[in-house]
Amino acid sequence: MESKQARLVGRLLLVAALSSAVPVGGQQISSPYEFVERSQVIGPKVAYMVTSRGLLDLGPHSAPGFGVAYSLRLGGPFNLDAGFLVVPTRRTVMDTVPGDSAVLVDDPLAGVHPLGEHDLGVGLLTAGLRFDVTGPRTFHRVQPYVLFGGGLKFRLWEQGIEDVHLIAANRFEFGRGFLGQIGGGLEWFLTDALTLRLDARDTFWKLNVPLAFQRYDVPEDEWVQNLEASLGIGLRF
Repeated sequence: MESKQARLVGRLLLVAALSSAVPVGGQQISSPYEFVERSQVIGPKVAYMVTSRGLLDLGPHSAPGFGVAYSLRLGGPFNLDAGFLVVPTRRTVMDTVPGDSAVLVDDPLAGVHPLGEHDLGVGLLTAGLRFDVTGPRTFHRVQPYVLFGGGLKFRLWEQGIEDVHLIAANRFEFGRGFLGQIGGGLEWFLTDALTLRLDARDTFWKLNVPLAFQRYDVPEDEWVQNLEASLGIGLRF
């Protein structure tokens, strides 16, 4: 009798153990999404800018750059995105030459010739709105985003032959001015605190054309587009 009772008790304990184990196993559902707990990220970046020099080849040349990027979550998928980029580059110094006006209308470059090159340091200070496609979470530890914004472009330094060889009306100045940006990228979470960011942006700004060049059927200023591709490391906190 006692043996039957012992077997019955054993069976009841086994059923209880199995029934309690099933719900626990059912709760362990893996998800490709992970919530991003830390709302700020900052870190260095390296970039390469493919520039458009404009109709008369006056703008800065394509060159690598370096800087810092910062992002702050505002709420949901929206973030404040800011950055500073330094591009040590060069530009071609152009001078006017006499020519047939009919030829110059068809080919404005026929009325200019290069004197040499300037060293030029370009600074870009930007701020904008970043939209995380997956919201405040990652998908397989990757967070894709799009962004748009604006900022300032300005000259950090310049050294060359322009001041010596050209009159004031022929001098081109890469001065302070507004820029716009639109782009996107991917932020890969190596850990919860360390990320890798791949970014591409279309940056557009205005080039002011010197007075002496405007008589060649060239406008006073010209908007140009420049492609910026960057790779950065971010520290989240």
